[in-house]
Amino acid sequence: MSIKLKAYTSNHKKIFRESEIEALYGAKFEYLDELPFDLRPGEILLLDLDEITDEFIDMAQYTRVKFVTLVDTLKQHNLNRLLPIGGNLFAVKGTPFEDFMEILTSRIHQMEMFKMLHLVSHTDTELFRFILRAGNGQKSKLSELIFGSTSESTMDVNLSRLRKKLRDPEIGDDFFRIITKSGRLYLVSRLTNYEIPKYLLEKN
Repeated sequence: MSIKLKAYTSNHKKIFRESEIEALYGAKFEYLDELPFDLRPGEILLLDLDEITDEFIDMAQYTRVKFVTLVDTLKQHNLNRLLPIGGNLFAVKGTPFEDFMEILTSRIHQMEMFKMLHLVSHTDTELFRFILRAGNGQKSKLSELIFGSTSESTMDVNLSRLRKKLRDPEIGDDFFRIITKSGRLYLVSRLTNYEIPKYLLEKN
């Protein structure tokens, strides 16, 4: 799959750090005239608004779309009403560059999880979340936590099913992958070219 960047901004101004975000994710922004009702996996929407009007809130609350809001200050008028609509995902523009980009990637990951987790079973959701929280969880330990058994066969069956759903265009569209390496499970994403974070490998 390929990442699709979408932006909704005041008066079609350029999104904050447009070129850096495009370079990081290997995609060009598409600027929208209106807020979409929903987005497919891998379609990333960023908001950059000079003013958050009551009219915009009224429009946004009748959509299912999740988005990351880029903000100058957390005291911006109506921000407290907008954030819950989009999944409480935001990044502060004044954050140092490297931190800002890391936070943005983290928020996008959260946004994609929101899209996916309401479409899969409770067991799949728990497995996904446990792998994410563990970071580099051992299969046997995760199997015991989730399924009450250290046998990896049960884990393998459930992993196979979840991996299939992650490739489903209607659910995951290959945005996330679960990689097994040296008996441990790692959650990786398209945003980072499916690479395992170095700090996780260094822990082993």
